[in-house]
This record gives sequence, C-alpha cells and structure tokens, in this order.
Amino acid sequence: MTNGKISLIGFGISNRAVYEMLRGYGYSFTVRSRDYVDVPSEIELIYGDGYLDTCEDMVFRSPSCMPYRITGEGLITSEVSFALSHIGCLKIGVTGSDGKTTVCSLIKHILDVEGLSAFYGGNNGYPLINYMGRLKEKDILVCELSSFQLIDLTPKTECAVITNITPNHMDIHSSHREYVGAKANILKGVKRAVLNMDCSETCALSSLVDSSTDITYATLKDMSKADFDRYSYVYPKNGWIYRNREAVLPMSCIKLRGEFNILNACLAIGAVYPYVGIKRLEYGVSTFEGVSHRMELIAEKNGVKYYDSSIDSTPSRTIATLSSFDKPRTAVILGGYDKSLSYDSLRDGLKGIKCAVICGANSEKIFRALSGICDTVLCDSFTESVKIASGACKVGDSVVLSPASASYDMFKNYKEKANKFKEIVRGL
Repeated sequence: MTNGKISLIGFGISNRAVYEMLRGYGYSFTVRSRDYVDVPSEIELIYGDGYLDTCEDMVFRSPSCMPYRITGEGLITSEVSFALSHIGCLKIGVTGSDGKTTVCSLIKHILDVEGLSAFYGGNNGYPLINYMGRLKEKDILVCELSSFQLIDLTPKTECAVITNITPNHMDIHSSHREYVGAKANILKGVKRAVLNMDCSETCALSSLVDSSTDITYATLKDMSKADFDRYSYVYPKNGWIYRNREAVLPMSCIKLRGEFNILNACLAIGAVYPYVGIKRLEYGVSTFEGVSHRMELIAEKNGVKYYDSSIDSTPSRTIATLSSFDKPRTAVILGGYDKSLSYDSLRDGLKGIKCAVICGANSEKIFRALSGICDTVLCDSFTESVKIASGACKVGDSVVLSPASASYDMFKNYKEKANKFKEIVRGL
C-alpha cells in the first residue's frame, strides 16, 4: 500500500513510533481514540463513541485494543506485527506472565558478552518498529512480547521462549482461554522452543509446535536420567546448571535472588545455547546484575533496607519476590490498578510476613483476600503506605514495594511509581 490511509487506534508509545516511521511515505493518518488526545496538526483526530468504526486502508491497533473490537474493511495490524514482518534478522521471542524482562535482558547480555550484535525491544517500552531498516541479517533481535502483542501475531520468530502462564490481564482479555491462546501464538512456525517444564499450562503448549521443532525444557528438577534424544533440558544438579548431560556453569554464577531466577537463567541458557560458547556463557551469566525495579535495593536507612520491585504487577510475581526474603522481617507494600484478578493466592504467599500495607484502587479487594493471614493496613495515599511500612520495621528488616497489581490507577506506569517510592524513602 502506498499513499493510502492509515488509522492509529490510540496514540501511545507504539503508534507514535508507527507514525514517526511511516510519516514520510505519503500516507494520511487518522488517530482514533476513546478520549481526546493531542496529535500533530497533520493528523486527523476522531474520538468518542464509534471511534473503532474504521474506514481506513490499514489499522494499527494499540496493544490493549483487541482486534475483534475493530470494525471496517481495512487490514488490522499492530506495530509489533508490522515491524517483525519487515525485519529480516534472527529473532528470539520471549513471552510469559512473569519473568519476561529478566529473561530478555539476560539473553541480550549473554549475546553481548559473546560479541554478537544483539538488540532488544517490544514490551519493554522500546517499539520494535524503530529497528526497521537498521538491522542486518547477522544481527539478533530479542523481542519481549505480551499477550496483547501476540493475539493476532502470525509466525514471526525463529526461537520462542515461554517463561510461565498464570492468570493476568483479565480486564482486557475476554477469558483466560483467550489469554493463553494469545501466548501460544508465539510458537507458530518456530524452529526452536524453550519452555518452562515446571508450569503445567506452559508445558501443555508443546503439543502445538511442529514435529520438526527443537524443544528445550527449563526446569528445577533433576533431569539427568531423561531421554535426551527427544528433548533437551536445562536444569540444576549438585550446584551446577546442566544442559542434558553437560555441566555448563556453576549455580554460584547466578547473582539474582530467588529460586525462580535459577529457572529464568535456565530459560535464557536454553535460548542462547546454539550461539554462545561455554566460557562466554558462564561469564555472561556471572556478570548479569538483574533489571531495574525487580527486587532492586534502592536504599538502607537506619538499618532498614528498601527494595523496589514495582514491576511485580500480578500476585504470582509478588509471591515469587517475597519467597526470597525473610518474611517475619519484611513489610510489603501492595495495591494498585485492578486487572480483574483474584488475590486469594496471596494468602499462602504472604503467610508469616511482618505486615502488608495496601494502597490503590484494588486495596479493599486485596485486604479481604489477606484477612486473618497477617497484620494488614489500608492506606489512602501512597506516601502514607511507605511511611507506615517503614515505621513497622526495625534494624535488619526490609520494606519491599511489590504491588501485585498494575500501577496506573495513580501513576503513569510502574517506573513512575518506583520513582515516587524512591523520593519518599529519601525523605524518611
């Protein structure tokens, strides 16, 4: 299509990048939005009722706008689908309910250490379309992909990694089945798949891949007696990480806290193994310090340590985070935007916690789920919640911001919430 009409559903990060990439090719642009948004003067804005009734030749949906909500005769696509169709290098796609950012970051770090030309984008906030025309065939693009981005994605990546699947985004998806189906799209047509064997829903998706697909399972179980002719396995045993029968690196190389991060490292190793030598693999894992906003120590004041894990936007992420802390000496700050999830799983995950301080749109819902489990405090303001959590702690204790929720009830995103947390802690 040349000199045609393009509709952008929403004008957030992804569709702004679409506009910037395609604006010089003679297209006319229309932004369609539920609410008024500022757009450049050359773009027509349509907002309010009926904004999804399109008439343009091509429609770029925003990630959270499900394609079946859009009417019209034009081709419906997305920034991610369009970009991956026009980028010719090797692509490693990573999805899952938890751990995507950590696994993607570790994959890229290991590839960098090996001296390969690696790039990273997608759900981390850097649009993949920005790489169009920049990458060469020898490059490797690590793609962090959400269920929103995958729901209408046709086969695009050579290697697919699925970290796990737990309920998420029920405020957007029509059902958990739709959510899982979206995640499963990453497996279509791939040459290699790396799956979390310890997650039953992830493991079950192996039935969807072609018989020619090379499957690697990452697991915390000892698989030394497995049949390595059928599948490959990456797993811990006797203080080492193994791939099949080969010890590839000592577990002491993994600097990240928590058993779940051992599994994340196994997933990353499974993804990069064909491209990286053993010595550089060990050095890459040993020099990886983790990602921002994931159990990140931001301060120690009066003997109390403060950790930012604001990226924990689901109960399963918060449970995993807190499993790495001494619970009787830990106060956790919970709450935020409600994604229509159940918080009942927090009951087991927070048993023994020093206290839970809850603030946000879903605070009452979390408070009810934690009834009788631990000392629980409801707050009206985020500042108050940090101060109360701090006041409950003494020397040797920890305060962990791990919302088990999205952050856009009060904040633009989890990064803005983290910055506010740091500001409040500095002022204590």
